[in-house]
Amino acid sequence: MKYAIGKFDPKLLITPEPFNSKAQGFTRSPLISHENGSVHMGVAISQLSPNGFIPTHIQINERGIFILEGELQLMIEDSAYLLKKDDYALIPYGKKQTFLNIGVDNARWFDMQSPQPKPIGHWKDIHFQEDQPWPNDIHAINPDLGQQPYVGQFKEQYNNLLHAPGVNGLNVQRFIHQQFGASQFNMMRGVLLKDGNRGYHDHPIEESYFVLSGQAIMEIEGQSFKLNAGDFAWTGVGTSHAFSQAGAEPFRWLETQAPQFPSHHGIRNFVDWDLQMAANRSS
Repeated sequence: MKYAIGKFDPKLLITPEPFNSKAQGFTRSPLISHENGSVHMGVAISQLSPNGFIPTHIQINERGIFILEGELQLMIEDSAYLLKKDDYALIPYGKKQTFLNIGVDNARWFDMQSPQPKPIGHWKDIHFQEDQPWPNDIHAINPDLGQQPYVGQFKEQYNNLLHAPGVNGLNVQRFIHQQFGASQFNMMRGVLLKDGNRGYHDHPIEESYFVLSGQAIMEIEGQSFKLNAGDFAWTGVGTSHAFSQAGAEPFRWLETQAPQFPSHHGIRNFVDWDLQMAANRSS
């Protein structure tokens, strides 16, 4: 089964093609791509320096971003939004997008694209468009207004805290998903509370994980890995994996899934089936 483990290194941020001669102050560090064995995901950390911009373009895929640091102005078609830490945005398939940083700090974000971007030199899936005047009306993210098109703000909640065989102290909140308008992937944030665990399971889809804080032991196909802030992991279709929280603080991460879950049987919890089979043998 396929999997990947790594760590984000700011020294690896570079201006990607085909933005080299068109963008200003834009850098990116890929985490998950075809080079890791993925076939559905393009996951990266992107950064835009003060006074930086990414010119208007369309990408022939669906894109989700989650702000990690700083402030970013994002224009989708003719609507502009101000995004801050813990804000997120969905850029629909084939929509015009423009990025601007007028702040004093770097804007850094987690960046998910699906279908997976084509390697440079293959079929062209990024096309630059004529830049539009930046609108005077910049929309701030206001959760009190209810769901806004394309954008939202993450607030950690514990109303779905899971306790079950093989699962303890786990909370996962999806915020980019089909109901939000996505069709290609899900994006979510998870937390494992102190002494929490998530037992072995697998999926008929790919998953990526980017660690925000805390520490955990991740087991993949019988191998153990210690994950800390800035680390990332990827599990391919059918790859078994499990987590257990470690250290003094809760373990928090960003997660993506692609394609989206099937309507049934998107998770196979190994302990559930082991218990069921044991019950069948004893009856």
